[in-house]
Amino acid sequence: MGIEPQWQHEREDELMNTWRLSLAGLIMAVLVMSGCGPTLGQSFRKVESVPVNKVLIYIYRPRVFLGWSTIDVTANDKDLITLSKCSYFPYLADPGVIHFKANLGGHSKYLTVYAKPNRPYFLKTGGRGQFLLTLMPPEEGEREMGECRLVLDEKP
Repeated sequence: MGIEPQWQHEREDELMNTWRLSLAGLIMAVLVMSGCGPTLGQSFRKVESVPVNKVLIYIYRPRVFLGWSTIDVTANDKDLITLSKCSYFPYLADPGVIHFKANLGGHSKYLTVYAKPNRPYFLKTGGRGQFLLTLMPPEEGEREMGECRLVLDEKP
C-alpha cells in the first residue's frame, strides 16, 4: 500500500542527477555561445589592456610547423608554457632584457629580446619544416596567429 520499492527511489535519484547534469551542460553552452563563458581555445584576440610599464609578448606556434611534439618555452630560466600546434600564449613581462629558450625533443633554440614597454612583440616558435625561435614583425605575427588557440597552462 504505502511502501515503495528501494529501486524506485534509486532510479528517481539517478534521473534527477542526470537532469541536473543536462541543465548544467545547457547553461554552460548558452554562456559559451553568448561570449560570457571561458575563452580558452578561442582564436587569436589581441590583449586590449596592458598595464603601464609592462611588455606584452605573444608567444606562438603556427599551424604550419610539422610534427606533433610540444614546444616548451622559458623566459629568464622560468618555465612559461608548453605550446602545441596552432596555439599561443600572451606573456606579460617587465621591460628589459629577456632571455627566451624553446625546447623541442631535446633540441633548444635561444633568443634574447630587448623589450620596451607600450608595444607588442610576436615570438614565433616554429616554421615550415624547421624548429626556430624568432621575433616577427607585428603585422606578420598577428596574421600568422589568426587561427591559433589561446592556451593558459602557464607553468609555476
